[in-house]
Amino acid sequence: MRGAMAGVPVRVLFLQGHPSPFARELGQALRARGHHVRRVNLCFGDWLFWRGEGCLSWRGRFADWEGWVEALMRAEGITHLVYFADRQPYHVAAQRAAMRLGVVCVSHEFGYLRPDWILVEEGGQSVFSHFPDRLEDVKRLAAGLPAPDMARRFSYPHRQEAVAEVSYHLGNALVAAFQPRYRADRPLHPVVEYLSYVPRNLMAGRNARRAGAAVARLLAGGSRSTCWRCRWRGITRSAPIPRSVIIAQRWRR
Repeated sequence: MRGAMAGVPVRVLFLQGHPSPFARELGQALRARGHHVRRVNLCFGDWLFWRGEGCLSWRGRFADWEGWVEALMRAEGITHLVYFADRQPYHVAAQRAAMRLGVVCVSHEFGYLRPDWILVEEGGQSVFSHFPDRLEDVKRLAAGLPAPDMARRFSYPHRQEAVAEVSYHLGNALVAAFQPRYRADRPLHPVVEYLSYVPRNLMAGRNARRAGAAVARLLAGGSRSTCWRCRWRGITRSAPIPRSVIIAQRWRR
């Protein structure tokens, strides 16, 4: 949010965030700096992680959501819409409303590429990212910039994240009466989904050893690697690049 960083007052509407204190703490930091912050909770899990000052709860039908959130943004003069999971149906509908009003859409992830760092982009992530496709463009944009400070400042242990994740989704299932019209974007009931993780977790050590051995064999064999990128217009293959910057690999003997 360039306006906030430049000291220009902004009016921010937060939708669903990751099951963690991140979105709430970001909102509190913005409010402490004099910015207007509003949050809309769509389900019990949202309320569990952020409630109190500036929070509203939406209990209506999904069919009415887009019109309602557009009216809210217009009435409050919202300048920025912030959300996690840019393809979540409620967020997609809110993006359409925001674009009609000229509101800047801001998407964040949760440290998937590098722990301790959270990527923030206008619009969306992944195939909707504005990040350059070509390595040459990345190097050109990075030229002259200072080296990033890689010192670790934050920690979010796996156990803590797992408890938060289960609390969020299982809470939505067990306290569905809190917002009965909420439409979750997960196809399975949380209990069924979490039970499906048991075999994978039991085999995690063995699978990691097998994967490590396979990578070692491929590297020892001098196999050539090629980076593949999937973009929304289709799948294109890039030129061979060094192993140190490979994102996805296809190995050829």
